[in-house]
Amino acid sequence: MHRWRHGHRDDHRARLIRRLCILALAVACEAPAEISTPAQANPNAPPASWPLGRAVGHIGREVAPQAVNVLTLDGDLVQRATLWQVPGDGAARAIAASPDALELIDIDRRRVAWRARCGGPVVGVTANVIVCAAEAATRALHLDGSPAWQIAEPFVAMTGDRVVTDAGARGVALHDSATGGELAAVVLPAGMPAHSVVAACDRDVYAVGSDDKLARIAGKLVWSTLLAPGGAPVLPGDVDPCAGSSVLAIAGGSLVAVARDTGKIAGRIDGVRGVWPSRAGDARVEVATGWGVIRIARELPPNELPGRPPGEVLALPALGASIASHGDRRLVRATPSTAVLLDARGIRAFVPLAEATAAIGDDAIVAAASRETDAELRLFALPSPWRRSLRLPAHSSGIALAAELRDLPASTALEGSAGVALAGTGSASVDATALDPIEPAIYAASGGLVARFDLAARAWTWSFAGACPPGARVQLAVSRSIVACGTRDGGVAATTRDGAHAWRSSAPADSLDAVADVVVAHTGDRVRVLDASDGHLLGTVATAHAAALDIAGMALVITAEDDRVVARLPRAYMLPAWSIEARGVVRAIAASGDGAIVELEGGDAYRIDARTAAIAALPDVGLAWRALGDLVAGSTAGGPVPPNPMPVPPRPLVPEKYKPVDLEAAPAIATPWPPPPPMAASWQLALFELAGGVRARDDYALAPPIALAERRGASPIVVEYGARPRRMLVLDAVRGDPLRRIELPPDAPDDTAFSTVVDGRPVTGTILADPLRVVTF
Repeated sequence: MHRWRHGHRDDHRARLIRRLCILALAVACEAPAEISTPAQANPNAPPASWPLGRAVGHIGREVAPQAVNVLTLDGDLVQRATLWQVPGDGAARAIAASPDALELIDIDRRRVAWRARCGGPVVGVTANVIVCAAEAATRALHLDGSPAWQIAEPFVAMTGDRVVTDAGARGVALHDSATGGELAAVVLPAGMPAHSVVAACDRDVYAVGSDDKLARIAGKLVWSTLLAPGGAPVLPGDVDPCAGSSVLAIAGGSLVAVARDTGKIAGRIDGVRGVWPSRAGDARVEVATGWGVIRIARELPPNELPGRPPGEVLALPALGASIASHGDRRLVRATPSTAVLLDARGIRAFVPLAEATAAIGDDAIVAAASRETDAELRLFALPSPWRRSLRLPAHSSGIALAAELRDLPASTALEGSAGVALAGTGSASVDATALDPIEPAIYAASGGLVARFDLAARAWTWSFAGACPPGARVQLAVSRSIVACGTRDGGVAATTRDGAHAWRSSAPADSLDAVADVVVAHTGDRVRVLDASDGHLLGTVATAHAAALDIAGMALVITAEDDRVVARLPRAYMLPAWSIEARGVVRAIAASGDGAIVELEGGDAYRIDARTAAIAALPDVGLAWRALGDLVAGSTAGGPVPPNPMPVPPRPLVPEKYKPVDLEAAPAIATPWPPPPPMAASWQLALFELAGGVRARDDYALAPPIALAERRGASPIVVEYGARPRRMLVLDAVRGDPLRRIELPPDAPDDTAFSTVVDGRPVTGTILADPLRVVTF
């Protein structure tokens, strides 16, 4: 609970809340005024920075990353880019490569220098050229964007200044990356194709055969060594063969040093998360493990003192993989959403960084998300130097408690022809579903069509073809005023509650919320709040995590911004109703009744009441959280599931009378019993009250993948699980008792089950396709 340090703050807080409520009501009664967007130098400017408000409490017990200022990049940026740091001294530069084009970014000058096409994806960047892999050729560009060279041979691998191409009958060819000139042709051993080459050094190549052994080939096979017991894949980029007397390779989570001349394993470090060149400027490497970071020679010598870790233990927490390197700086993954910037002295900065790739400048960092998302390139200034110790969360999976393994009822097959079908449709899929928040109805999107099914009348009331924009990842959301359907590429289209077209917006939607009189579209690191009446933009917030709530007809958007969780009023110019400090990194936010569930990366989770900002800590760590109406559900792997039926132990052998003549044929005196096969883990589901109290906790023998269905009111919980044919388990929402189990048809779409209350009685069901139909059970 928040403790006021001065008595008069209670009155101040009450006055502030009254002012916000009056402002929200006044704005709700009249059309909101448009806020003019300030002129920007280019379209890549970050969205407006909304005020965060004064924190009235805090959640978490970790260390939050530093707040960063997002900067503007001059020039149009490529979309869905991957970033490559340009090595070498001088100005810090990065290559942003997309499937269609690439461009060079001058990081500290905050500008795009040029854009060009290379004919294929970028596969490597040196201090002189950018190498691309075309369909049947390998090309390179100078760092000014002009063509450098082209080879009419497919790309195979690249290490430093050596480019390997497939030379056909000649084996593989080694080229100098600066000029493209061929240095040597290497014939590979029989049965080793060109794509098995993973690295090159001078005129030698290193390949991985079908036996998973790393081989050095210098005109002939020099040696072949198995790096990990049982074999583990060695990928391009995981082999560093050109420095010192050892070849370093990562295999099966272990860093292995192999003597270059003999192929013998010189050293090994297990449990490796990342490796990067030493910041001390010597020939050593720095290795990140699960317990810390060490600096060690490339031969990976063991420590002479028993029980001591090898190498020099550095004053750093347990870190992850290297993201980018420039000079003596290393950008290293800390958690899935953060990174640390290291320099020669230690930690220079601890920054929020969920993007997949990034590049370092002297004063800024540019980052790009994975190609699966539409998040734009983000350039931000380095914060002030980090001056304190850094403690990172260590929880990676849920902590299961002892619970009863519940017996499951017998399965009942769901008839494929059952249900109420929508006339005139033969769609072969169900793209999305959503329950109505105020009436007993469910909506389905299928092939651009949106249809409404009245659960009380058990009839389809309307359908509207073209209600969903074209595109992948269809999202459907329903509020008291609108039915919204969105896709990543097609934007958002809205339909009235009686099935008429309302409006269309170009705002992309990886996920979609519709509450009260607003529609909230999430994509990448942007949340766009749209007016439900006409689709115009009310505000954009730079965040990857947000949830929208309907508080007695008033919309409230809960966002994670910097080190805060903020409740914003879309109808009051996005003003904060309250703000709570997050001591950690927010991993997810989900709506839960009149509040929101906030998960932190360390595994802690909290439910915040949207009306009062009261905080309730959920008493579990690392669970997968889900709001289920008036409940909060947390799930993780549970205890072992014994086989059914249990195996019958073998009968003990009765020894016969000892016969000396049988001594030579007798078996060994001690024959150990074979270990029993490992048992599969169950699925543990914990149910909590909204205030955090535990209602039930049970284990269930369910096979993944497992999904919880959407739920409204005091209805049962429906769990969909298993590979095809999928099954549904219906659970009592009070005690977690299994009620019934349904087996779906083999062609049933995934994750279309629902649970709600109709005329005071619970109703569970699912939506099937071809034709589109609703089945209740």
